[in-house]
Amino acid sequence: MKKLWPLFAVVATVSFGVLGWVGVRIYQQAPPFRRKSLPAMDEC
Repeated sequence: MKKLWPLFAVVATVSFGVLGWVGVRIYQQAPPFRRKSLPAMDEC
């Protein structure tokens, strides 16, 4: 059982790395945008 921990650590690290890479790619292709702008505080 002790020999599985390093394998688990490698799989978890690679998985989060891929998840982060995919997230960056999605953000670069379609960044979030506001649907409407909010009024400034002095305009209220």
